[in-house]
Amino acid sequence: MWSRLKGKFPPILEPSKGPKTVGLAVGYFMVLNYVVGNGFLGIPFTFYHAGMVGSITIFLFIMFMEWNSARWLFEVMSRAQALETFKQEQLVETQSEKSDHLPALSDRSHVMPDDHPKYEILVTRKFELTELCQVFVGRWFKVFYLLVVITASFIVLWTYSTVAGSAWSTNLPLNFGPLRMCTEEEFQDNIYPKGSGCLAAYRFCVFLFAVVVLPLSLLDLKNVGVIQTIFGGLRFAIIGAMVLYALFNLGIGGLQGGVPLSANGTESNLTGNVLSDFVYGFSFTGWLSAIALFTSALIIHPGLSTLTHPIKNKKPLGWFVLSIYGTVAVFYVLMGVILTLWFGSDVNSTITLNWVPSTKSDHSVAIRVLSYFIILVPSIISAYPLVVYFTSNNIYLVLMGKDTSQKTSTREWVVLVLIKAIFGVLPLIVALFVSNLIFILKYAGLVAFLTSALFPGVLQLTSQRKCAKVFGGKREGVADSQPTPSTGLEMDTIKREEGAPLMEGEKADGEKEASRMRKDAVYTTPYSLPVLSHPIAAIVQLAVAGVLFVAACASIAYRK
Repeated sequence: MWSRLKGKFPPILEPSKGPKTVGLAVGYFMVLNYVVGNGFLGIPFTFYHAGMVGSITIFLFIMFMEWNSARWLFEVMSRAQALETFKQEQLVETQSEKSDHLPALSDRSHVMPDDHPKYEILVTRKFELTELCQVFVGRWFKVFYLLVVITASFIVLWTYSTVAGSAWSTNLPLNFGPLRMCTEEEFQDNIYPKGSGCLAAYRFCVFLFAVVVLPLSLLDLKNVGVIQTIFGGLRFAIIGAMVLYALFNLGIGGLQGGVPLSANGTESNLTGNVLSDFVYGFSFTGWLSAIALFTSALIIHPGLSTLTHPIKNKKPLGWFVLSIYGTVAVFYVLMGVILTLWFGSDVNSTITLNWVPSTKSDHSVAIRVLSYFIILVPSIISAYPLVVYFTSNNIYLVLMGKDTSQKTSTREWVVLVLIKAIFGVLPLIVALFVSNLIFILKYAGLVAFLTSALFPGVLQLTSQRKCAKVFGGKREGVADSQPTPSTGLEMDTIKREEGAPLMEGEKADGEKEASRMRKDAVYTTPYSLPVLSHPIAAIVQLAVAGVLFVAACASIAYRK
């Protein structure tokens, strides 16, 4: 049975010293910074076009799907580790049996295969999704996943570059040579800014952004933990500043006779029937388009293995990710509702650009400083290095045949750095020619939604099947010496033995239930949850996500 697994796992290399780790607090901000990224900049625009109730509904569904998919991947990682550990134990046992001087059985117990699989995630071993795809499905699935994740990551990096270029070129006084400071209108609904002077300034700002992010992209993730913690805190400070500023003006300074004012000081168009339509209205095409945009703002699984690998305490990872999504949900929903009420139909596809008018000299110094903070900082604290890091790791694994946690030579380190450099530069080049955020996010979100729905679900099903086959068959050989897991039927059997004997049908039912419990136990991990970890849950999620994906593609094509 294990001959099928032979060669699918690279050998375990013992590190010369303990790995560098981080605590849950630092890990929280690293993962948080990746999840939030720059996808949150399109949240208010999406809320306006999909309606508040519809937006919140689909947002919560996407968030649940992303969290459950992340939790499934923790299960899959622990199953992969259990298979690798068992394979290593089998090899040691085989080598010991071939030796002329076998140790006593009592001395060999530590290398003999255990009767129970060891489901755990180790800080010394990292399983990227590309490797998981090969272990549990096959090489073709690994290649397919790599192509999809490269495409999705490329579009995300493209997004980060355009946000920096548009934000900086509309706010920095680049009025020299061929450069001219851009206006917000030159980016509105355009693939790239109109006007040669503005376009030159935008491209110059993309170059400046490259100077900032490329060096960080070449560093090891464990060496930038403090930086990512600061970035994560600043990101939520920006969202909080936007929400509080708009909320203050809506509730106190933005009311004249009960009529809310928009950010430009005029009467908002979100009043009366229009306001009611925003709150209770439902746009099916807008709702479907929101799937892509919300997925871009919530996706986590492509970088999950890389981002959680440095975390020392692996046991609470499932609830750890849930806490991150809980934080994100509060900020995103407040941002979507309040900023949409404040800006109305003036809401920009990149929400930070709505603060450009507040940087003018007719506003107070405090408001101007706050506006510059909101506009410029998101691009500076980009998650660009994180995306480059985990995507390069997957490319490296496919090319070199082993994970980055197993680097052993200078040559392999140079290969990884070159992969990072190439993958980090290409999206910056493309960003020179397309700058519209929503145009990009629609397609990035569709690719992200496909990966979120398909790969974790398939890996969950195939890993359960493989572990049930490997460890289930292994347990059958020792079934007579192992106690049957409690199903609740044993007590009933004992009670009935005191009186009348069990009927033949009742015995059969008890045996079937006990057999089912034994089968479930061989793939149940510390990260598993009742119902949500059942194979049927994965099948249902795959089916629902497939229908929504097709509908979202049709909606985007129709709205063209």
